[in-house]
Amino acid sequence: MKKLFVTLALATVAVGAFAQGSLTYQSTLGVGKEKYIYQPNPSAPTVAQNGGALADYAGFSKVEGTGYSAELYWAAGEGAAESSLKAVAGSLVAFRTGTTAGLIAGKSKLDIAGTLGGDKVTLQLRVWKNEGGTITSWDQAVEKGKSNLFTHELAGVGADGSPKLGTGSIANGLTYFSLTVPEPSVVALGALGLGALLLRRRK
Repeated sequence: MKKLFVTLALATVAVGAFAQGSLTYQSTLGVGKEKYIYQPNPSAPTVAQNGGALADYAGFSKVEGTGYSAELYWAAGEGAAESSLKAVAGSLVAFRTGTTAGLIAGKSKLDIAGTLGGDKVTLQLRVWKNEGGTITSWDQAVEKGKSNLFTHELAGVGADGSPKLGTGSIANGLTYFSLTVPEPSVVALGALGLGALLLRRRK
């Protein structure tokens, strides 16, 4: 009998040691409930657009394929500062194509190390054009965008040992958003002007 109790106790410790919170890493809740991500606004590519209705993105092209990357960022607790967010391991994915373009090629279950079911976390989805895979992080990218910050409750075994359902898919917190490209810098424009002047002198 003692051996049984010891075995059960060790099993409980093992479950607790390996338990971690998780979420559904998809940007859709089903047909008609997609949270699309778009390429830069063709009329104002340097202006970020985030939120609003689907009709607000008329004329935008959807992000699609392996030429774009998405990665989920997180921090513990509600209302965490954006500067405190860090990438979730295993969350780097590409995009779907065709009729499901604009949606991430996500995962049915994504664990976040160091968390438990029932934990509330602050999330943000960051997306960038990866230039054929040469740009491996959002910080390095030129064409990029990011979602709103939102709170999400994780699924899994809670601190009290009971199962927690959590918020489910990140699509519950996402809004539509578009990527942007930066304004041409004064230095870059000056260099172009100097180059044009030199060309005229040679002629």
